[in-house]
Formats: sequence, structure tokens, C-alpha cells
Amino acid sequence: AVTLAYDGLRVLLVDCDIRRPRVHGLFQLPRAPGLMELLRASSDPDVPPPRAIRETPVARLSVLTCGALPVNAANLLSGTRMRVLLGELQEQFDIIVLDTPPVLATADASIVASLTDGVLLVVRAGTTDRNAAQRACQQLANVGARVVGTVLNDPGGEVAKEGDYYYPYDYAAEEQ
Repeated sequence: AVTLAYDGLRVLLVDCDIRRPRVHGLFQLPRAPGLMELLRASSDPDVPPPRAIRETPVARLSVLTCGALPVNAANLLSGTRMRVLLGELQEQFDIIVLDTPPVLATADASIVASLTDGVLLVVRAGTTDRNAAQRACQQLANVGARVVGTVLNDPGGEVAKEGDYYYPYDYAAEEQ
């Protein structure tokens, strides 16, 4: 998202990882209001949507954090409201980057991927098993998502040497 903004595009980075949201921390922003509040507000026309999209120090890069985690977050991601919201946001930005949990960890990534024009699959060098990457591609294809490329993360294995910036993904929702 940062690279695209540096290239002059108006970019929105959306944290769709409802179980372990991290984008707010990267930019030192409050987690709420965010995506979940926008999706809940869109279900009630009498409730004005919160001002959830925030500017970042990177020119032309805005962020929509995950927001507070409701009980029915996966339902909100898969509903018509998400599709409508993305359509509205496309009018304001040149590109929208949706950050999701790992494809094989939850159904959320596949749900969100089915709403996009294209998917970049991120794999970690020396960690992501080839069979797992192939299963992820197949799972995305099964929902009609179009994989347009792959990003090789940490090709030199430097992150593993420096500490635990990357975290093992689990299925439990993060506590607030």
C-alpha cells in the first residue's frame, strides 16, 4: 500500500483481519472506529457512519482500521453491506488494499477475496509450505477470486533472526 501511494495513487489500506487486527498498530492509530463500525452503521440508515478513515504520514495513503470486534464480524464481512461499502470507497480511492488473515486459517480471507478484483498471496520464505500455498490458491479459485501474483515475504530469513515480529496465527479472536 505504501509503495502504491509513493507511485502517486490514492490508496486505502483496510484491516479485514477481524481476529488479529494489526494495521492500527503499524500506524499508531486507534483501532475504533473502523471497518466494523462502518458495516454496522450501514445497516441502520438513521445512524450516520463514523469518521473511520484516517490519514497517515505517507502522502496519499489512508487507513481503515478493523474497529471493535463484534460477535458477528464474519457475517458483516460476507454481507451485502461489505460489497456496498467497497463500491462507495472505490469512488474515493484509486486502489483499495484489503489486509486479511491467512487464507487457510479462516474463511474470512476467502470471503473478502471473492469481493475483490485481484488477490496478492503473501508467502513467507522458508516457512510457507509449497502444498499449503497451492491449497490456498485452490481455495481462492473455488470462491472465484483471481490470484494476480505472489509476494515473497522475508526472502533472506532476516525477520526470523531478529525476533518475533511475525506471529503464529491461531483461530481464537484476540481479546480487546
